Amino acid sequence: MKRWLSICGVLIVVASVGSWFMWGGSPAANDAKSSNVPSSARQAPDEVIKADGKIPVNPEARMAVEYDDKKLKSSESSYLPGSWATAKTFAMAQGSTLTGYRFGQWDPVWSTRLSGAICSTTRHVTVDGRTAVVAQSGRGGKVNAKSACNSLVVFNVNTGKKMWEVTLPHSDDAYANNMNVTLTRGVAVTAWGSGSAAYDLRQGKKLWETPGRETCNDSGFAGGRDLLALQTCGSPGDDTSYRVQKIDRRTGKPEWTYQVARGVGATYLVSSNPPVIAVAAGADSVTDLIVLDAHGKHRSTMALGVDRYVTDCGGLLFGTVESCHSVIVGSRQVFVGGKGAVEDLFTDRPANSITAFDLDSGKPVRKFKSKARRPMYPIQTSGDQLLAFRASNDGRAPAAVVRIDPKTGTERPFLLFEMPSSPALGEPESVDMTVSHGRVFFRLKEIQGSSKDNDTGLIPGAVGYESAG
Repeated sequence: MKRWLSICGVLIVVASVGSWFMWGGSPAANDAKSSNVPSSARQAPDEVIKADGKIPVNPEARMAVEYDDKKLKSSESSYLPGSWATAKTFAMAQGSTLTGYRFGQWDPVWSTRLSGAICSTTRHVTVDGRTAVVAQSGRGGKVNAKSACNSLVVFNVNTGKKMWEVTLPHSDDAYANNMNVTLTRGVAVTAWGSGSAAYDLRQGKKLWETPGRETCNDSGFAGGRDLLALQTCGSPGDDTSYRVQKIDRRTGKPEWTYQVARGVGATYLVSSNPPVIAVAAGADSVTDLIVLDAHGKHRSTMALGVDRYVTDCGGLLFGTVESCHSVIVGSRQVFVGGKGAVEDLFTDRPANSITAFDLDSGKPVRKFKSKARRPMYPIQTSGDQLLAFRASNDGRAPAAVVRIDPKTGTERPFLLFEMPSSPALGEPESVDMTVSHGRVFFRLKEIQGSSKDNDTGLIPGAVGYESAG
């Protein structure tokens, strides 16, 4: 297997060179030099790391890390609820186990088993490599609906070491389908529908807790630069309403409150700074994005319509509040991928595009069209640039992550690579895509057991790429 990967890496480089020149020009070496110093270097160790802005020296890629499951039977499935990347390590969660990999090494360098199955994760990582998960208190590798998710664990992504672990208060009814955990500056915060609690990230000391109320309960939080709380008010059904609050992370006290219009079917937290929420008004899926100002007042509304864009909000497990991973919020614009019809994959028409909405007006200001038969999805922002994944469906051109200048629409290659045979690794609804320190990572949210015609018995679960130059 290792020998095959080495050969594959060489082939990727060779195959990618031609496509690189098709973009016209080199990958801006001066740009790379100026961007290789992570912005996180100016942050405190326990702050949530920002997009580092590092640009690969060359866009031709080699495989940096790979996870293939070897144990699942054809009738089984397994969730991969979270993954994280630092400059040194890629780590992922599966069942009750956390596993870390060094880049260029195919065997794990550390493995940490928790007390029970992992119920919820956060995408945020601190500058010094810490993140948080919530696990069940009982033994076992699968999520059990009867076992409470009441163990909050903070660990180091680079080493797998548990920094601290606490039992959440009054959390007997905390389960994987209502659990949420996030990080903000120096604080880990979690909510489970009928309660919430916050802990000092360094010491594990409880800062505050909010027991369940009869009126409005904390459904979850969005972290990062600031801390937003989504509260569900009233009884389930037609009487349910939602409100969003900005929370002082050290005291738990609200700084402002925004009342979501009644009649909205579901509400999600997209971003804490700037504050952006997604709502489903009169439909099952997200129909609008609402932008608030620094004081919690309405700033703009972005009308998405019904089933026109890929928002990837919600889910049955592993966090349903801070979960709109396909809606990318920048400093001036919000980027959302458009849905393409299935039949478009077999024509010369673009199967997808990305639309940029202005934060102040809420109006679409630019559309970035994909190439023929090449679906394209936004991943994240890096400085003032948008990073987007472009799949390869023609069997010739490599898959790519590209940098797009929102002002001009100019596109440059970030990394070019050959994806594994699993088609789900290129679908935004099925996979979590992350860019960190000039590397690109894909992690399936759920993997299925191997079919009989799979000769290798290996089931792709996660893969990462880095510059070969």
